[in-house]
Amino acid sequence: TTTIARLEDQQRSVLTQHGHLWLSRSCGHACWLPDGRHVAIGLMNGEVQVRSVPTGEVTQSFLSKGAVESLACSADGQRLAVSGDVVQVWKLSKDSRQPVLVQEMAHPQKVFSLTFNRSGDQLATACRDNLARVFAIGGPTGQPAPLFDPVAHVSVINDRTETSPVFQSDRVLITVAPIPDGGSQVVWTDTSSGAVLNDKPVIAWRDIYRIVASPDGQWLAAATFNSCELCSSQGERITLKHPHHVHDATFSPEGALLTACFDWHAYLRTSPGDQAAPVKIPQLQVAERCVFSTDGAFVAVADLNGVRVWRRPVANAAQIPAPGWEPAAHWWRARPGFDGQLATRGRWHAMPYPTPTLNEVSVLKVETGQAAGPTIRLDKIVDSSLCADQRSVAVVSQKDNAGILSFYEVTTGQLQQPPIELPAPPQSVAARPGQPQVAVLCENGTLLVFETRDGRRLHELTHQDWPWGHEFWTRFARVTWSPDGTALITFTTRGEVFVRDAETGRERFPPIRLPLKNGVCTASDISSDSRLLVTAITGENAVQVWDLQTGEARCPPIPHPGDYWGLFSVKFSPDGRLVFSANKDGRARVWDWQKGTLVCPPLQHPTEVYDVAFSSDGQHGLTVDRADTVHVWELTTGKHIAAPIHYPTNRNGHPLALSTVVVVGDRAVLGAPNFPVLDLSKLLSEPSLSTESLQTLAELTAARRIQLGEASSLTAEEWQQRWSDFKSLFAL
Repeated sequence: TTTIARLEDQQRSVLTQHGHLWLSRSCGHACWLPDGRHVAIGLMNGEVQVRSVPTGEVTQSFLSKGAVESLACSADGQRLAVSGDVVQVWKLSKDSRQPVLVQEMAHPQKVFSLTFNRSGDQLATACRDNLARVFAIGGPTGQPAPLFDPVAHVSVINDRTETSPVFQSDRVLITVAPIPDGGSQVVWTDTSSGAVLNDKPVIAWRDIYRIVASPDGQWLAAATFNSCELCSSQGERITLKHPHHVHDATFSPEGALLTACFDWHAYLRTSPGDQAAPVKIPQLQVAERCVFSTDGAFVAVADLNGVRVWRRPVANAAQIPAPGWEPAAHWWRARPGFDGQLATRGRWHAMPYPTPTLNEVSVLKVETGQAAGPTIRLDKIVDSSLCADQRSVAVVSQKDNAGILSFYEVTTGQLQQPPIELPAPPQSVAARPGQPQVAVLCENGTLLVFETRDGRRLHELTHQDWPWGHEFWTRFARVTWSPDGTALITFTTRGEVFVRDAETGRERFPPIRLPLKNGVCTASDISSDSRLLVTAITGENAVQVWDLQTGEARCPPIPHPGDYWGLFSVKFSPDGRLVFSANKDGRARVWDWQKGTLVCPPLQHPTEVYDVAFSSDGQHGLTVDRADTVHVWELTTGKHIAAPIHYPTNRNGHPLALSTVVVVGDRAVLGAPNFPVLDLSKLLSEPSLSTESLQTLAELTAARRIQLGEASSLTAEEWQQRWSDFKSLFAL
């Protein structure tokens, strides 16, 4: 019999009475056709049937030569390859129940695997003689010869596992060849010429159980002894360690990686090079095979007790589709407007690496994640800030050895007035809350304040002893305003903080001199009542709170561990009582800054912590780590309140891709490609299931239970009983 299950209602499809296709002969092999509505079934008497799903109706059939060993359908669904006593290729037709034989290829022994390339014009066969052959498809009927001499390919590993050759691209075939020491290695062959490609990395192992290529051809995965070996099309080699033998590997349509392991688990990673902890999917026995659904929403894992289908975890986030937020996302952070409805891209000044400029920027609606207007295109954008009127955005850009300040209408993307020339390249721009003014800090230390409606220059201020032209120190300089709009604050390259009266531009007090000790001020924040400033400095690796009315320190420096570059971010709680720090040592800490003590245990991460944020009520914290993962914490106990959310990213050689988090009301905007938006109201809501139901669900997903204080595995019968009870309870 052949069994097909429908995922939508979690019941077997009504092919016959119980979801089984009752066949006249034993089934040798079966495969889906690309449309997902038909399945091809090969019988041991040589008959091949194409049946409709879910009716089970035979729509096409033909008789091949010998018992069917393997089937494969071309990507366009027009050709079906069959291996028996010979290999045949049949042309399928929607208009006829009788397919047409178009090609036949003889082999010295049985062929156990068939693989079409993406174009469907080449077919690779794997034979019991430990050789793989490539044939051109679409030629004359008969017994054509292979395109080139057969290449070595082991047929069976450890007397039990068959591995098939794969096409990494339309003209590159990958096989597993034996080597003299008894192991095997991956071999790349150009199928246009038959030449072996010797410029590829060597993947040699005692046992290679399975090889598979990603849909885009960018990655090859080899399931091996205790690891999954990855190789990119550019030659990058990555080893993903596993607790035991990896029996299978497969890619989703968007490039996620799923592996099946001997340790009774499957492992899901969101991207091939993802070094973060994978999602562990427990099984009731040794995991043998795994597969994604064609839309990537489900995974199926087969073990010795059967097959279980899982829905993939979906982050509670709306992806922002607007252009202009993708390039170099990890160098920038979302910068919300004053009413929290819109956000633009702001420069992340804590980044220790040179920050690339942009050529376009978009303003987004935080609630929906949609573009608020067309993309603004301008060469060498350095920073942007939404103006107080919430209808315009100020953008600063470089032009030769100077700069430009431009104001654009958000909804139309049009210039509101002629661009304003700046005396030097810009470093930072900030709009004043409640007033039609923006401040621009230039790389030479000049601070300018402009009227946004007509472009008039209101103030021109300078900073002494500014290290003009020193890129490393300059990148940390920035300008901002207090939330009430009464103070204009600049952070200089020498660790000085100037606090000026917003109306007159006069200094309120002498500059605050931070105890840098050869460090820099990487991060800062201002309390919501505009009375306090918190700074984070490297070198000393300390957080300190200052009074914005007097310039005096309100607490001693709060030291943090780590090397020279130890702190990346610091934030005030909404009530100003606590500060939240992000540390290179893999811990985020919540401090009662007046007492200098932690309010909960340090929040442990697997790697460096880049950014932190409080929820709007101050009860929860969000953190972002170097592993491109956002964490949500309960700040009384210091425990996770939601599962960590990982975002697959294309690093392109950069050291990080998800870097920042900004909370705006009940939304959190992440500094990752496409700037995902988390809906915190859903993420932090109470669970809909009872404690007992959650316990049952945990036992089902873990295939384990707590008994006498110990975790023990469920038997297949116990798991099935719990699954039956759970489905009945929730009418699944």
